Amino acid sequence: MTLRQSIANQTKVSLDIAGHLFLKQSKKNIVFLPLSVQVVLSLINAGSEGPTKQQLLDFLLSESSDDLDIFASFFISSEL
Repeated sequence: MTLRQSIANQTKVSLDIAGHLFLKQSKKNIVFLPLSVQVVLSLINAGSEGPTKQQLLDFLLSESSDDLDIFASFFISSEL
């Protein structure tokens, strides 16, 4: 998967989560940090195996943990 596709996929995941949060909490203020959610789920994925790992990859629209690593590396290198 290319970096461009990985960014597009993670943007979609973030928008899906945000949409769900705003539907459930429409009358309240919400603080939502998509990158933080992405990092936490990627870390959980790194330590997971079997069906749990596959469910996380499916949810994050990633084919492999390597795809998640590419996405994380891009943001780490662009911030440093």
